[in-house]
Amino acid sequence: MKVFILTTITAPYRVNLFNELGKKCKLRVCFEQKRDLVKRNDEWYDNKSNCFEFITLKKWDKGLKKIKWDVFKHLKEFKPDIVIAYEYSTITALLLMSYCKKKKIPYLINCDGAIPSNNIIKTWIKKHYVKNADGYFANGISAKNYFLKYKGEEEKIIPYKFSNYYQKDILSVPLTKEEKEKKKKKMNLPYKKIFLTIGRFEYLKGFDLLFEATRSVSKNKDVVFIIIGGGPLEKEFKDKIRKEKINNIIILPYMDTEELKEYYDISDGFIFPTRRDVWGLVVGEAMSRGLPVISTNSSMAGIELIENDKNGYVIENENIKQLEKAIQNMIQMTPEELYQFGNESIQRIQGYDIENMADTHYQALMKIYEKNRRNNG
Repeated sequence: MKVFILTTITAPYRVNLFNELGKKCKLRVCFEQKRDLVKRNDEWYDNKSNCFEFITLKKWDKGLKKIKWDVFKHLKEFKPDIVIAYEYSTITALLLMSYCKKKKIPYLINCDGAIPSNNIIKTWIKKHYVKNADGYFANGISAKNYFLKYKGEEEKIIPYKFSNYYQKDILSVPLTKEEKEKKKKKMNLPYKKIFLTIGRFEYLKGFDLLFEATRSVSKNKDVVFIIIGGGPLEKEFKDKIRKEKINNIIILPYMDTEELKEYYDISDGFIFPTRRDVWGLVVGEAMSRGLPVISTNSSMAGIELIENDKNGYVIENENIKQLEKAIQNMIQMTPEELYQFGNESIQRIQGYDIENMADTHYQALMKIYEKNRRNNG
């Protein structure tokens, strides 16, 4: 089976998925865009393809408003059995799907979670392409509802467990208090409680809310909050820490996966104060390392993966009092209670791994491939 994928940027979680899927079928992936609008470090992007054909389209450094006409050259040359359009609302993707419909090439659409549009024209266009698709990859309830909103057929929806880590990255049980203490000592972070958060320093991620919520424990020398990331608000955050002499917040730069594991493993809890996230991969990432998680209800991962008083807390968006209370609850938990919450996180995250994602994709594609072969003799 030959699969052709059109997507936008070389996001690491995408590239990892494509590498796994490429082990099961012949795969060619065309990338439309060199970087997205978010000013990420170059190290974040992943240009390594071990098991699939990696193609950057012409003018991929010009953004998504430029039509990448050479995608049709690559499509015709490859002669795929199936096409998948990720981020399917780009102009190039719309043209590609129209071509597939005309040439009777089965195509599927992916959605990681999205907010339906109220624009009449956009709604009509999306309904048209969803109606003609042979299947829809949906990473959760919000993605499923998205396709149903645009009159997608429920039997065509292919649910999958969205992830950016491998099976080997999921702990079998949380680290014990003693194991965490040993790692803390090695990393010279001698705090009784460490809370971690990761992301871009921008308004939507809500880190300013975290600053406000931690004021009540600012004098507690046994508690520290570690924020890993970078972005447009980095200078503002660092200036705030310096001017207000905040001693319990540490800002660290972006790290690779293995370095991040070390910080997950010394932490007692993870905080995700986002104002808006269509999913929130870091929630699952923290759960895979056996952490209880605090998330706002503006993260689909938070809503779908966290149960209050079981493995964390889901709070109202921008509700600083609720965030403060949730943090206080975790600070007051015993190591045994944190371990129980963390173990529940591990149980809930089972199956959320790249290998399972790839297998779900492959099984669904094979069904469509076999059905198309039967229909065409």
